[in-house]
Amino acid sequence: MPNFIAARFSSFSDLAAAYAACYRPALLAEHRLVRQVVQGAEFSDMEKAEVVLIGEHQRRLSSVPRLQGHRAEALRHVAATLGDFRHYDDFEALYADVCAHYGGDPWVGPLTRYDMARRIGAALPEAVQPKEYVYLESEAHTAACCLLGNENLAHRVPLGAFPAELAALGALHVERALGVFRRVICRGATIPSHTFRLPRTPLALRTDLYSAALQEKLRVQI
Repeated sequence: MPNFIAARFSSFSDLAAAYAACYRPALLAEHRLVRQVVQGAEFSDMEKAEVVLIGEHQRRLSSVPRLQGHRAEALRHVAATLGDFRHYDDFEALYADVCAHYGGDPWVGPLTRYDMARRIGAALPEAVQPKEYVYLESEAHTAACCLLGNENLAHRVPLGAFPAELAALGALHVERALGVFRRVICRGATIPSHTFRLPRTPLALRTDLYSAALQEKLRVQI
């Protein structure tokens, strides 16, 4: 029997509640892991670079042979420059500098740059995350275009532009919720009554994305 339950959305409040219950915990767990590794003296620079760079979409790209060399090069680049991001207290500045550092790397596309800035911000002593703006790439951008009725929507949108029920989640979680529920949202901006299958428990943290050495350290510590 699949480990799923059915939930019916008839409002943005329902959608926001479903995200908060089933998806927000996994994102917060990812941030705790990144902070643990990046701030941990027992982890190597390459291991710290892994948790900042590697995510689900990078794992898919790693199966493309022509990109495997780029992946290794990108990891070395991140490992060598991660220390440049120690003193930020504003996500806008952090994101701009991450884009400047890694914008020319074929492995590090727009979504990866945003994810890297988010993870680096989570690892800083005073966590630095988006507050005033929602950063939109890939599926989140598609959902936002449907929701706000603008096909030419910018990739950075003020949080206040979104329905209050979603905005209450915070900018970081609005971006994730838009990606998770893209298909629901694009069926109609008013979220018609719709059945969507939600995980019964928060999504598991994918430690298998990382190298064997890092997986072993995380297995011991988590």
